[in-house]
Amino acid sequence: MTNAEFRSHLLKLDACSEALDWVDEHPKLSPAQLWATCSRADWLLWLAGRVGVDRKTLVSAAADCAETASGHKDCPEVVECIRVTRLWVIDEASLDTAVYAAAAARGPAYDTAAADADLATTVRKHIKWVGVERAMKPKRKGREGTK
Repeated sequence: MTNAEFRSHLLKLDACSEALDWVDEHPKLSPAQLWATCSRADWLLWLAGRVGVDRKTLVSAAADCAETASGHKDCPEVVECIRVTRLWVIDEASLDTAVYAAAAARGPAYDTAAADADLATTVRKHIKWVGVERAMKPKRKGREGTK
């Protein structure tokens, strides 16, 4: 996939203008290099979610970001949200319970710095570019006449 194809795909996904501008500022970088150098954890999580990366992998990365983010260790709603989210990832809590915990933490967690490079590194530990690129490719339809 070329940089131009990647940008086109981002447009189809309705990426924000700031992300598109950032891609435009780096025309010589491949999509894999863009992924590797992006400091915006929120953009990486957004893209992974939009292209269909495994939901539990995505949620696990987001939980690690929330845990890494400074300023929330003393917030009981955020700590509980991270705990319940990790339980959901390993099938020890229901999705409804995780959604409820996330809703309770949404206010206190809203101000987390999205441009924290450490958070972007955390996302990349969970979600490799190859998985994002694979998810971006059109799904093949089975051959006719086969079951």
